[in-house]
Amino acid sequence: MHTALRWLGRWLALLLLCGLSLQIVFLLSIFSLRLWQPPSTSFQRSAVWEKLRQAASATAADAASMPVWRHQPVASAQIADHARKAVIASEDNHFFTHSGVDWPAVQRAWREGEAGGRVRGGSTITQQLAKNLYLSRERNLLRKGQELALTWMLEAALDKPRILDLYLNHVEWGDALYGIEAAAQHYFAIPAQRLSARQAAQLAVLLPQPRALGRQLSGQLRGQPSAQPSGRGGGRYVQQRARVIEQRMAAMR
Repeated sequence: MHTALRWLGRWLALLLLCGLSLQIVFLLSIFSLRLWQPPSTSFQRSAVWEKLRQAASATAADAASMPVWRHQPVASAQIADHARKAVIASEDNHFFTHSGVDWPAVQRAWREGEAGGRVRGGSTITQQLAKNLYLSRERNLLRKGQELALTWMLEAALDKPRILDLYLNHVEWGDALYGIEAAAQHYFAIPAQRLSARQAAQLAVLLPQPRALGRQLSGQLRGQPSAQPSGRGGGRYVQQRARVIEQRMAAMR
């Protein structure tokens, strides 16, 4: 009995040591983000593997039609301030005042879900960045706990402008399309530095569903609006939501 307890204690201590070591690795990696842009994120690498699996089972014609990977991180000075305001207005309007988690937003999302309404995401920009940079697409309590730990580390190690620039440079904006520079070039054929308030608001609309809404925006910019009249999948949704975001941007300092 004592031997079994001793072995159990050793295994628990080893697991604790491994978990602590992993957190130290994460923290060192996050501190390094002060000085450099990571070439890719965990989310992007997962997307690459997904595309490779699809290509392996696709016909030659289908494989040839798959989108080309586009990702071009840029310096802070090369991102229009409109893009920053649009993302904050759309995704996290308390970004500069919370410490990583917007607890009132989480509570509102929980209440709406309990009431049977449309479930809204309560994740902040920092939480989304933590997931994109380091975590898999799995959903479980362990992953959520790690997300919160990474969120705290990001807020402790980096200032808010740096967190926002990292988010803009690595978030998904469409199928195989990552970063604000690639998005600006793809949708509007201009660099991110030249995005107008309207264009930035249109891009910010895409973030919850970048692939589906990105196709909708592309069709509208080519003069091919969806036949569906309203709702998130409807033809007018992107433009209607963009107007709301633009109004919020105008009210920001």
